[in-house]
Amino acid sequence: MNIEQLLKTKGMEVIAVSRDGTVGEAARILAEKNKGLALVCDGENRLLGVVSVIDISRAVGKYGERVATTPVEAIMTTDYTCARPEDSAEDALQMMAKRGVRHLPVVAAGKLKGLLNMRGVLEYRLEVEEMKAGEMLRYISGVGYR
Repeated sequence: MNIEQLLKTKGMEVIAVSRDGTVGEAARILAEKNKGLALVCDGENRLLGVVSVIDISRAVGKYGERVATTPVEAIMTTDYTCARPEDSAEDALQMMAKRGVRHLPVVAAGKLKGLLNMRGVLEYRLEVEEMKAGEMLRYISGVGYR
């Protein structure tokens, strides 16, 4: 299964914030949605960066009380890895493992298409393995086979 199909199946929710928004606003949105990462996009749906709860916690150490009014652009991560819709779920897991991240923005032709998280990919892999195991059990036991 490729990432585009996986996004359609799993319905990965994307949290997006403006680079001009404040860190306080981003933190509130992430807390309300119980998410760990927001994508920073421009008005044309181009991905500019990502901001995570880790970025926000580091910013608290750097900016102190001013962090709430600091622009997201000042703390967002701009060195991130993206997946393409045609990449496989296996490719996505390898990218996440290599970079040590749990989220991959999905981008095509410079436009944001979605956000893939490790949990969604692992749940898909588990479903596939369970289907294989069930099929093997039916084969071994002769159920449905002649």
